[in-house]
Amino acid sequence: MRTAAMLEASASVMAVAHGTQWSQAAAYHGRALHALGRLADGDAVFEEAWQRAESLDDPVAGAVASQMAASCSFMLHDYAETERWCSRELERRRSRLIPTLRYELSNLLASARVSQGDIPGAHEALADWEGAAAGHGLLVYHEGDWDRSMMLFRKAFDRARAAGQLSAAADYGAALGRIARIANQRVEAEAILDDALQTSLSRPDLGRELFIRIELALIACDLGQFPRAREELRRAKEILDNGEDWRGHRGSFLHTCALVKAAEHILKFVSSDGRWHVALFRRSVVLPNEVVEGFRAAIEIFRHYHAPWEETAALLYWSQALFAASQIRQSFERYEAAFAIFDRIATPQWRERIQPELFRFITLDTLSEPLTVGDGTGSNVFRKEGDYWTISFGGSMFRMRDTIGMHYISRLIANPGFDFAALELVTAAQKAIEKKAGGRNSRPSANHRRAGGEPQSGDSQARERARLMVTKRVKDVIARIRQAHPELGRHLATCIRTGYMCSYANDRAPTDAWIT
Repeated sequence: MRTAAMLEASASVMAVAHGTQWSQAAAYHGRALHALGRLADGDAVFEEAWQRAESLDDPVAGAVASQMAASCSFMLHDYAETERWCSRELERRRSRLIPTLRYELSNLLASARVSQGDIPGAHEALADWEGAAAGHGLLVYHEGDWDRSMMLFRKAFDRARAAGQLSAAADYGAALGRIARIANQRVEAEAILDDALQTSLSRPDLGRELFIRIELALIACDLGQFPRAREELRRAKEILDNGEDWRGHRGSFLHTCALVKAAEHILKFVSSDGRWHVALFRRSVVLPNEVVEGFRAAIEIFRHYHAPWEETAALLYWSQALFAASQIRQSFERYEAAFAIFDRIATPQWRERIQPELFRFITLDTLSEPLTVGDGTGSNVFRKEGDYWTISFGGSMFRMRDTIGMHYISRLIANPGFDFAALELVTAAQKAIEKKAGGRNSRPSANHRRAGGEPQSGDSQARERARLMVTKRVKDVIARIRQAHPELGRHLATCIRTGYMCSYANDRAPTDAWIT
């Protein structure tokens, strides 16, 4: 049903019904009120519907009221409230009488928990349902398997469309579009989100419209399409200014506005083609105070509503804006703050998956003030900054967490055509790590002491250990790089030779020398 029809029909039932029928109709009435932007009225109706179901000890009415209210809270990024609605009903013995309704609430509870960074808690919520965790698109996504998550959401989207369930199709489409955007599949993301937006407008559903318009504004900003980004945000502001408490949506709106303003400000100084550029040797651009305050306010809102994934998104967008403004140190501070949260809530697979996507929309530009390396101008970057390496190749930039293998590769590509003994690479890398530690905990591990501790000449065991160590670590790094940047992975796999002696043979043009 369209929203106006749902509101009218549910009101008609509530006017003549009693008991469980009234409670169920009230749940749909509250859902319609939320869709029309009357959030406070909808919340009051949800609570009354559940309280009446509680007095009747009715499993259907209790589950329907809880599910509708939880879904609306989830749309607002109010994940703690979503969990409260689900848990309260699931704790009632009556919830076990109708397994299908209990499953729907358990599924929503898992979504609320994973959205608060509690992946084990999400698994616990689904423990009674065999295979449910593997089929939960949002959980699978936050565990790092983006391809499977998109497949699950795509199937659900197609099923809903085929069944004529347009509201469900719009929900799945909005989730699918967001994941595609984060994965830098912008053409697909934009098409999916545009379709979901049209469905939302036809019902209408202001909360979903708000979510989708902010997503479309982020895509437009990434592509330098600022008039469209501003138009999406203008309509989002109209919705937000209706006097209701839109909770986490306001945080999403604020950090998106801050990103658009930052991009437009930066491009006034460094670009004439509507694209983000980073000139690594250019003077930094000072961002306006409203940009800084916008990001800070968004982060505070997300913390208030227990939304750590949204908080990290705001931190990473802030990092991107600072990076594009050539405020490199400040950019890395925000980046590391985001990954400190990821270290607490995310799986290793997620962290590996998200890192290469973060700077893909930025064009690396060093030609404005060229740095001469060897016989040419360095346009590729493999440089350590704090606990991460900034890597640029073929016009695409990404970052990876520090590992010992990164040090080996850095030394090789900085000296193309030069042969290094594996023992020498191990020793140099260990010294770099000890220097960073400033003498704290700098005693080398047993493997490094044996391999790189200046062994006696002819110590074949030490040479063999170093060969195995360097070969394994370099292959591990190249495998990670392949996931982020297949072209660079192929290049390094072809040009780096490991063994007792190691080298990098750059078969590309001299202008493709590396900045390290």
